[in-house]
Amino acid sequence: MGKVDYEVTHARPIAGQWREVGATVALDPAAAKYFLPPYGFGLKVPVAAEVPVEEDGTTSVKAFGAVGDDAPAAATEKAPGRRGRKAKR
Repeated sequence: MGKVDYEVTHARPIAGQWREVGATVALDPAAAKYFLPPYGFGLKVPVAAEVPVEEDGTTSVKAFGAVGDDAPAAATEKAPGRRGRKAKR
């Protein structure tokens, strides 16, 4: 996943630079988690991107990430256990 734009809610150093309230900063989601609740403060989750509108005024279901046959399945299976591994002693 690429960088995402976040809005600064508290003036503070973010990504090595001082950021003022209302500024926009592009961060990877992994880096942004340190400035988002519950881990930290200073950034606001980005607003949803604009949804493309068809010529007839309707929106495409694909724009919302619709669940269908091509969507990845939820992780419902258990992770493989440690059976067969010998314990280190």
